[in-house]
Amino acid sequence: MLTGSVPVAEPGEHNVVGRLHRHIRVLAKRPALIVFIVALIVRLSTVVAIHLFHDGIFIPDEGQYLTLVALASEGKLTPNFWHGYGQSLFNQTRTFMWPLTALFWLFGPSRVVAQLVPVLFGAVTAAATTVIAGRFLRRRYAIVAGLIVAVFPSQVLWSSVVLREALIWAGLAGIAVVVGYSQRQRSEARVMGSVLVAGLLFIGLVWLRNHTAAMALWCLFPALLVGRSGRSVRAISAICVLVVAPWLVGMGPAAVPFGKAAFARTGTAHGYMSMNANSSFSVFQVFQSLPAGGSLPAGGSLPPGGSLHPGGS
Repeated sequence: MLTGSVPVAEPGEHNVVGRLHRHIRVLAKRPALIVFIVALIVRLSTVVAIHLFHDGIFIPDEGQYLTLVALASEGKLTPNFWHGYGQSLFNQTRTFMWPLTALFWLFGPSRVVAQLVPVLFGAVTAAATTVIAGRFLRRRYAIVAGLIVAVFPSQVLWSSVVLREALIWAGLAGIAVVVGYSQRQRSEARVMGSVLVAGLLFIGLVWLRNHTAAMALWCLFPALLVGRSGRSVRAISAICVLVVAPWLVGMGPAAVPFGKAAFARTGTAHGYMSMNANSSFSVFQVFQSLPAGGSLPAGGSLPPGGSLHPGGS
């Protein structure tokens, strides 16, 4: 005869366990949702840690965005602010600035509130990575790919501070997801709809970083031509995106005029940015101090220390 007692479940315990199992099964069928939740928790935890262990802004560039958004939310951002640079930066990054301005207008100026935008888009990037990887890999490996983005230190940091990088990543990943969806469709309406969404994502990307958007456009065009059917519809839609979308945002057809202008001023831009760069190179300073005629002293060598005297001799 057996002795001892058989454990009896408390009332409602089976229901709780059953619900938990059902939720786990639902999540297992949605790997992108799992990765999104993990990425969101990691980034929110990082935001809390930054505020607990660091005073003030964490990355210097955060300051300019927070200042512009605070002024814009109060209607005080003028074209002359920072000699015109402030309004120009706001306009060039409006995809990032507009939601921040709306949040500041609703809840008041708060860095924590501002951090929620990159946190959200950082989690979206990780989820989109899972979707993209799922097209080529098994589910478990797709989840691993998404989790790498979700917990990779640089990804976590740059999507936990008030910077536009997280939105740029999300825009690029979103375009890749939409292209993958378009390539699997046979319906002409769905193909055109996905191409329209890709074009809108491109425009949003232009208002974050136009050089990145131009590169994405040139990669997007051939990708939109690939599909199971409807080649004529795909070709017409892809050409419309290539020509019309960049023209609407002032980059010219196919962003070719923008590309030519950007290449033409690359040297000037690099030289200007290097003037105050904190690096080990002093070439710009040397050339700035060259004597009349632009040649080095006799012998072609610099004095000890690698720079010329203030007078250029």
